[in-house]
Amino acid sequence: MKLRQLFAVGFAVAMSTSLVTSATAGVPDLEAWTFGSTATRIENNSEWKINLGGGMGFAPDYVGSDDYTAHAMPVADIEWRDAYFLSTQRGLGLNLVRRRQTKAGPRLTWSAGRDSSDNTDLTGMADLSSSVEAGIFFQHFNGPWRLEGDLRYGLNGSGHHGVVGSIGLALGGRLSEDSSLIIGGVTHFGSASYMTSNFGVTSAEATSGRAAYIPTAGFQDFAGYASIVYNVDKNIYLTIDGRGTLMMDQAANSPLVKASDQYFVGTSIGYRF
Repeated sequence: MKLRQLFAVGFAVAMSTSLVTSATAGVPDLEAWTFGSTATRIENNSEWKINLGGGMGFAPDYVGSDDYTAHAMPVADIEWRDAYFLSTQRGLGLNLVRRRQTKAGPRLTWSAGRDSSDNTDLTGMADLSSSVEAGIFFQHFNGPWRLEGDLRYGLNGSGHHGVVGSIGLALGGRLSEDSSLIIGGVTHFGSASYMTSNFGVTSAEATSGRAAYIPTAGFQDFAGYASIVYNVDKNIYLTIDGRGTLMMDQAANSPLVKASDQYFVGTSIGYRF
């Protein structure tokens, strides 16, 4: 491995580890928001695939809020021999199945949680601690189509201690020699424990303007998204990412949800090798 690659790997590991160990409530959903940054790759013969970058996005203060805030979006994604990966987007995991068209395996991810200080609408609510999640994922490619999904379980009892999953379908294609467009949709669903942690209101947290609420298992949301990836050269890329989300069923009925329609727009720049 060249010195530059060794330095980059060390930097990426340090960044990923720092973000995982120091993350607090309010950290954005990097896997969804920086989809464009990890949607395409360059071909190389190295055992290492490295992607470093960052950007900025605008999204609700918390899931269900009608107030919006700017969020920093770091990107640090490294993979060794197409098998092991450590990433601010994908977590820590293993491509146990690593065929050309299909990848699947176990991984550890991070759920950021939520602080009552994130928004005045959360005043009087208990903080939702961040959680490490253990789960499995899969990706299957068929021409321009991509089918993917995951299932995760919260390991921290003071955070969400439930099961959450997703399944999505995306279509990608070239806009020009240097740019690509990926559009898709994804839905999330959760167990009763997960939904209660994120959208429930206990009798102690209830106020005159916020009724007690105990949700059951169900679908959380459906989101449609689009990402434009522009390759400045072989290594440097720019993305523009947008997402619209509609809260569903048990989540939409929560008194914590002030807007059932949620939006995100962001941009990022990165270097891949």
